[in-house]
Amino acid sequence: MSNSIKIIDSNLREKIAAGEVIERPSSIIKELVENSIDANSKLIEINIDNGGIDSITVKDDGDGIVKEEIELAFQRHATSKISTLEDLDKISTLGFRGEALPSIGSVSHTHIKTATNNGQANELTIQSGKSIKAKPVSRNKGTTITVRKLFENLPARKKFLKSSESEQIAITKILKQYFLSYPDISFKYSNSKKIIFDLHRNDLKGRISDIFGNSHANELIDVNNIKGEYSISGYIGNINLARKRVGDQYLFINGRFILNKMLNHSIYRSYSSLLDRGEYPFFVLNLSIDPSLFDINVHPSKREVRFENDWKANQFVKDSIVKSLGDVSKTAKTFNFNISEKKINTSRELKLEYDKLSYQNIDDIIVTQNDNSINDKINQILLDNNENNNLDIDQVWQIHNKYLLTRLNDGLVIIDQHVAHERILYDSAINGLNSANIESQTVLFPKTLDFKGDEYDILLKLLPYLNKIGFKIREFGENKIIIEGVPVYMKNDDEISLIKDIIDKYDTYGENETELHDKLAANYSCKAAIKAGEKLEENEIKHLINKLFQSPNPYFCPHGRPIIVNLTIEELDKRFERI
Repeated sequence: MSNSIKIIDSNLREKIAAGEVIERPSSIIKELVENSIDANSKLIEINIDNGGIDSITVKDDGDGIVKEEIELAFQRHATSKISTLEDLDKISTLGFRGEALPSIGSVSHTHIKTATNNGQANELTIQSGKSIKAKPVSRNKGTTITVRKLFENLPARKKFLKSSESEQIAITKILKQYFLSYPDISFKYSNSKKIIFDLHRNDLKGRISDIFGNSHANELIDVNNIKGEYSISGYIGNINLARKRVGDQYLFINGRFILNKMLNHSIYRSYSSLLDRGEYPFFVLNLSIDPSLFDINVHPSKREVRFENDWKANQFVKDSIVKSLGDVSKTAKTFNFNISEKKINTSRELKLEYDKLSYQNIDDIIVTQNDNSINDKINQILLDNNENNNLDIDQVWQIHNKYLLTRLNDGLVIIDQHVAHERILYDSAINGLNSANIESQTVLFPKTLDFKGDEYDILLKLLPYLNKIGFKIREFGENKIIIEGVPVYMKNDDEISLIKDIIDKYDTYGENETELHDKLAANYSCKAAIKAGEKLEENEIKHLINKLFQSPNPYFCPHGRPIIVNLTIEELDKRFERI
């Protein structure tokens, strides 16, 4: 192979450049929808087949393209949005690079039909970068672009496409950004002719309701603030809309969705006293600012932004959110502590009745995975028991409805009931996912559950896995399911909240089957396990302990937290200064 420097082939240059813009079907959707918005469209229709892998069609009623410029539109760096260097400082359109259409055309078979105001319509086909001459055709004002055979000429790129379900979910995620930033535009979105969203022109609050349901619209807090060259408008959710996932956070600058860790973090911090750790607020916010005060020409995706004054922009957004949350903060949970002085008899005649002692919290004694002392003790207990390896402990105490305590010959064993049950559920789920379905229990009253848009798509993808771990769920009409059974070891009656939480965490599961199994099982077991504060009956305690020690790893939960703490007599003696 020669190491000499040379100019690479023009065709190869096209493919490299296209790869920066077009990564997957959702990239095409983004670029085509942005073109439709820039063309002053009032109705945009998006139809995909097989998650966009087989075909993508975007149809609008916008300005259209004149015949003389159709082929030019598919030439690299051809654009109507900017013409001089100074224009970069005042970009008001979503597109401006002149890279989208040529990139799409170079990696697919692309067909365009377009008509301008005068009703003159024309069509053009681009096959892997090669155009077929434009010719007259009939259609109403606007543009329709159909993309097929994506990455046909780039098999290395094509093999990295994910499943059709995952690609559809990615498309829906992108589209929701435009649905929310342009509520005055009607959108119709379908997959294989099945309608996912049919959104008519609305105000922002109405559009939020259309996408997320009326429950969201009733929990919104208005944000509206102006200071100098900055203004912000939109809605934030109250604490009832907080979710354990990043995803329902929409931040726009002049209608353009952006990713900015600094601004997002400022919004999260504004909620810090209201939300639990790991919870994220809901918000749809648009920051209006002079285009000369920020730069979006940072990355081909046009998602990143640099501000002329980062601190000023950050402080403005934070102050606006804090101001809007002011009234909500007054409704945050408050806790009343009734503290009463207790007189303690310190006389030498004090007698303690050990069976009436109330055990208080002690300093955490964490058992590391390298410390096998407790493992050895428990294993010995198992060996000393019957052939079925059932742990038979005569006396087990539940402490503060949180911990289970029993004694060994040389100390105490403390079990966290939540993480113990979590381990049991996790093992059961993994067995179900990797082999046969696990046992299910029929619910007395079946429950129906409605979903919006992409949530239903995610559920349909997860449905076979949920049924394998013990749920009995089936489709029940459009965007509805009915829950008829739950896993037999699931104790709490909160299957609806559990399923919604599993959907929320979907983005973290990954495409790999093993990874998906592990994350799904861990998420399910954590949510379904008995909670700290739940009182257990004696038979439930013994059953829990017996099932725990049948686990191949009874010492740590799926997230790595210790299940068992061993407190030896020697450690007790040290604490009481006996030694």
